[in-house]
Amino acid sequence: SDDRLAITTQAATTPYSAYLQVAAQFSDGTILQSSGVMVGPNDVLTAANAIYSQEHGGWASTIQVTPGRYGDLKPFGVHSASEISAPLAWQNSSDLSSDYGLLSLATDIGYVIGWVETGYAGTLAGVNNYTLSTLGFPTDLGGNTLYYSSGSVDQVVANELVFTDDLDMMAGQNGSPVVFNSGGVDIVLGLATQVTEGSEDNRVLAFTSESFETIQTWT
Repeated sequence: SDDRLAITTQAATTPYSAYLQVAAQFSDGTILQSSGVMVGPNDVLTAANAIYSQEHGGWASTIQVTPGRYGDLKPFGVHSASEISAPLAWQNSSDLSSDYGLLSLATDIGYVIGWVETGYAGTLAGVNNYTLSTLGFPTDLGGNTLYYSSGSVDQVVANELVFTDDLDMMAGQNGSPVVFNSGGVDIVLGLATQVTEGSEDNRVLAFTSESFETIQTWT
């Protein structure tokens, strides 16, 4: 069953306003839509595949993000990335364990829309059966409205969290943050990556101490 819930008029209020639609144009003319989350005053966390693609010529030439979007409504405007970062392992070989990246925006919109803390699980096996949530902009439902979904981890494979019957996601949600609520505080523990229309299950790239430190260095 599809358990995704649309965030409509609340999209412009915290905490939902910190989740963004990401649109990247590459040198060959390809435009990819994905999702992301503010993790600092001007820092957006997303999937590396959303901003760097060997297939489409490398780094995206133009990237714009839209926070709090609901249909045609863009209450906080559209903001451009001034710097982009992704691990060398992704750039060189599309290493799936390095499919995360960061956008630095030209404006400190985070002071207006808020941001979410990042972290990592010390032992991934320990998150089995934990309930996590995600927010993003799925293209099968138009791509311009934020949708929420939640689910419990069914399996851990290497540094991936596998959800077989919930945490529903579709294309457009590459880069959607996967969040754990700890004592009322949301913490991003990983990202939806390699999300396709035909997925039999949903896999989430969980942050490790190494990837967490890399993200902290970039921010």
